[in-house]
Amino acid sequence: HGLFTAGGTVDEAAFWFISMERSCQAQLLAEAAGTPKLIPHAAARVKNGPLVLAGDINIAPLPDDVWDDVEMKDQVSYHPLEHERFRALEGLGLIDVVKPRLAPRTYSFWDYRELSFRRKRGMRIDHLLVTADLAARVTGAGVDIEERKKEKPSDHAPVWLTLGE
Repeated sequence: HGLFTAGGTVDEAAFWFISMERSCQAQLLAEAAGTPKLIPHAAARVKNGPLVLAGDINIAPLPDDVWDDVEMKDQVSYHPLEHERFRALEGLGLIDVVKPRLAPRTYSFWDYRELSFRRKRGMRIDHLLVTADLAARVTGAGVDIEERKKEKPSDHAPVWLTLGE
């Protein structure tokens, strides 16, 4: 992994590396030969049938996906370059099935360093993007914030979905 901290200067190559390679929870990310190939790789996979892109994508795509869009402007996880990449994934036909089911300002990540959870300074950077055939089968989706309230939790809350027939 490269090192790139919040508040640093945005280096497009490093930015891409951190924002899309940080988590390899999704098979798609694990299979990608390198982050610059992610979008073409996803494009090829979308054509082959149902696909779920899941995990810590590390991009907060919308203003209410961060605690303060003015303070976060141009910062890691809420930067125009990252927004472009998220839109490119959506442009492939991948659909964010969680966001429409959430209350405003529902987050999936809170930094440990500044007691962000208690201060409600979170970000929605964990995603479930699915192809249209799967989106039509989603019967529920959300963020399990109760897990984040437990003793010794992760800094991320689980993001989930339920598929019907």
